[in-house]
Amino acid sequence: MTGAAGKTIVNPVPYELARRLLASHGMTEQQAHAALAMHVKHSVSLVRAFRDSGVSLEAIDRECRRSNAPTLHHIMPAMDVFYQLPEGLCEGLLAVPVRRDPMTGTIDVATPDPFGDHIRQEFAHHLQAPIRIVYSPLLVVENALEQIKALRKNRERPSASDIPIPLVRRSRAPKMGNQPRTKDIYNPPEPIVLSPGSLPATRLQTSDWQDNRIDPPTVESFHIAIPPSAALPTIEGVSAPFQLEESVAQIEAVLEELQQAATRDQVVRAALRAMEAVAHRVGIFAVRNDVFSGWACTPSFASVDALKTIRVDRHRDTVLSHAALHGWYFGTVPTDAAHQWLADIAPPAGSEIAIVAVRILGRAAMLIVAMELFDSLMATRTAEQVAHATSSALLRVLRSEKWKDR
Repeated sequence: MTGAAGKTIVNPVPYELARRLLASHGMTEQQAHAALAMHVKHSVSLVRAFRDSGVSLEAIDRECRRSNAPTLHHIMPAMDVFYQLPEGLCEGLLAVPVRRDPMTGTIDVATPDPFGDHIRQEFAHHLQAPIRIVYSPLLVVENALEQIKALRKNRERPSASDIPIPLVRRSRAPKMGNQPRTKDIYNPPEPIVLSPGSLPATRLQTSDWQDNRIDPPTVESFHIAIPPSAALPTIEGVSAPFQLEESVAQIEAVLEELQQAATRDQVVRAALRAMEAVAHRVGIFAVRNDVFSGWACTPSFASVDALKTIRVDRHRDTVLSHAALHGWYFGTVPTDAAHQWLADIAPPAGSEIAIVAVRILGRAAMLIVAMELFDSLMATRTAEQVAHATSSALLRVLRSEKWKDR
C-alpha cells in the first residue's frame, strides 16, 4: 500500500506469532495474508490457519518454544474444569485446560499459541480464576480435543441443577506419556547427612557484596547426600505412587522451614527436600565466574564422585546457561556434545527436565535441576516457589553472616 508521500505503508501484523514467523522467514507474506484471511472470515484458529496455508509445523514450533510459557508434550484434559466452560470454547480457541493448582487455584491451559493473550483472558473470564498458558504443539492439542469428544460421547454433560451422585474417583494427578519413575520406598530417620566440614567458616567479603558477586563453597568441601533408609529393605519393582496431597503438604512444610533456616546447610537441605516432592532426582549446581559446578544432590541424581567432577563452561550454550540467563529451563534432555555430562547421568533422551535459577541481588547464585518429574506442571510451579523461597532464605543468611563479621 502506498501513502500520499509515495512511501510504502506496511500494515502492522496484530498477532505476535505471525510477526515472529515473518521475521524469522518461517512464513511468507502470501501465507500470512491467506492465514489471516482464513482466521478472520472463517473463525479458524490462527495456528491451524498457518498450517493450512502451508507454514511448516517445525517453524511454528520453533517460534513458540521461544516464548516464556512452559512446554507440555502430553495432555490429560482436566474435565472438571472443561465442564465449567461454554460449549465450543475450547474447540474455537484451540485450547485445553489441563490442571488446577491445588495451592493457588491457578488453572493451566495448553494451547499451540503461547502468545495469544486473548486465550488467557477468555478462560479467566469464564472460570473466574488465574490462568497460566502452557505451550503444546498443535497436533498434541488436536489429539486432546479428540480425546475430549470421545469422553463426552460416553458421558452426558451435567447441568447445574443436577444432584451430584457420590462416586469414588481416582486422583486427577496427570500421567505423562513416557511414565517417569515414581518415588522409591523411602523413610530415612535422618533425611540429610552432611559430610564433616561441608560448610567452611567462609564469610562474604565487603568487596564481594558491593560487586554483587556470591561464590558458594567449593564442591570439594560441600556435598549433601540423602542415603536410603536402613530401616526398610529394598524391594525390587515396587514403588510408592505419586500422591498429590502428600506432595503439597511436604512442599508447604519445607517452604515454612526455609523461612526459619539459619544456615546455608539448612537452606540447601530444604531446597532439595522440597523438589524431591515432585521429582525423583534433584541436583544443585553452583554458579561461578566461569563454570557451573556440582554442589549438592540426592543419591538418585548422581554419586558423590560423579557430582564433584561436573564442570560446565558458563560460556557454552547449555541448558544451565539458559537457566542462569533466563531464570528457568523446561524441556527435553539435549543429546549434543555440550551436554555429554548430562547424558552420563540423565534419563533417556526425550525425558523432561526442569531447571530453575536461585537469584541473589538479581544474579544467579545456584541452579536447581530436577529430573524424572512425577508431574511436569506441578514440578514447574513448585520449582518457581522453591527458587523464590530459597533466594530469600539464602540472602537472609548471607546478610546475617556479614553482620556477624563486623
